[in-house]
Amino acid sequence: MIEKKHKLTPYSALKTLRKSDKMSNKDLRFKRDDKIAILGGSGFIGTNLGRELHRRGFSVSSFDIVDPPEEVASLYPHEYADVTSPDSLKGKFDGFKTLILLAGLLGRQCQMDEELGWRTNVQGLMNVFEEIKGGQVQRVIFTSSSMIFEEPPRVFPIRESVPARPRCLYGTSKVFGEALLDAACKRYGLEGVSFRFWTVYGPGPASGEKGHFIATWLERAAAGEPLVIFGDGKQTVDLTHVDDVVDAIILSLGLKMEAGRHQAFNIGCGQEATVLEVAQWVREVVPDVELIVDESISCGQIKRLADYSKAARMMGYAPRVSPEQGIKDLFQRRESQAAPDKKAGAASRSPRREKSAPTV
Repeated sequence: MIEKKHKLTPYSALKTLRKSDKMSNKDLRFKRDDKIAILGGSGFIGTNLGRELHRRGFSVSSFDIVDPPEEVASLYPHEYADVTSPDSLKGKFDGFKTLILLAGLLGRQCQMDEELGWRTNVQGLMNVFEEIKGGQVQRVIFTSSSMIFEEPPRVFPIRESVPARPRCLYGTSKVFGEALLDAACKRYGLEGVSFRFWTVYGPGPASGEKGHFIATWLERAAAGEPLVIFGDGKQTVDLTHVDDVVDAIILSLGLKMEAGRHQAFNIGCGQEATVLEVAQWVREVVPDVELIVDESISCGQIKRLADYSKAARMMGYAPRVSPEQGIKDLFQRRESQAAPDKKAGAASRSPRREKSAPTV
């Protein structure tokens, strides 16, 4: 039986400026003209983060294996870098004081190609640390994941101190990533921050083939295809808006740390929601979308909720976007963008019902 859902905090921050919006140079460990490198800057989180750092006047550069989206291509420098190729990293981070590590394969990509997932997410990090040792980079911010934790959780909400027991290659690669960063901090005198993000969603470049079920639902709703839930839909998720993720990363720039230290933080929204609830939020915006609940496939008792009190205490982190409003805004935006295509294809398109869709 699914336990009563939890909610950690009200969204009072919706009515106020976030702390990071009010940060001055004296709050930061470096000046705003000190250079920040985003490795993996053309992706979903990287694009949102780069745009916001640029808006706030930071000196930011992006490195990735793919070209940047058009909306950020002209805002700040973009260069090619591949974590699996040490030669492509040579000299890339000279002059940078902060390196934000977003590069890596996501869960579905790791499932499709385990060897590439390991080579990218683990060996790739080793290549990065080898490149920056003895250089000017002082702080490294690493994107870990809630997938490092066991299912079902024995402690709920899930604290940072809960032992890591991943059940997939992706989660295992993130455990190794945190361990590699911890070792690099101790060996090279770096300041390390690992963020264990829960289910991140929001506007920006995201593909259903790479991401989680929200990205898949966006694509299917825009195409007039049904949303599919595997299991009874009572699995719960902690939906964390990309704006709150960006806020957490920027807040960590002001975190006071000693050289050689590494801190891990949970970043979530503070509210547990069932997958059925999320689907109903979508249907309030897209009332004609079909919903299929396939109980022939059991997902088990999946419960996800981050205890982010450590980030709140040490950095002032407070999520400002409620999951219900964030999901509705996201699908409303997609509906507005897809409206012309839907009108053009309405006469000829019929919904597909194949079971290729969202898992949690």
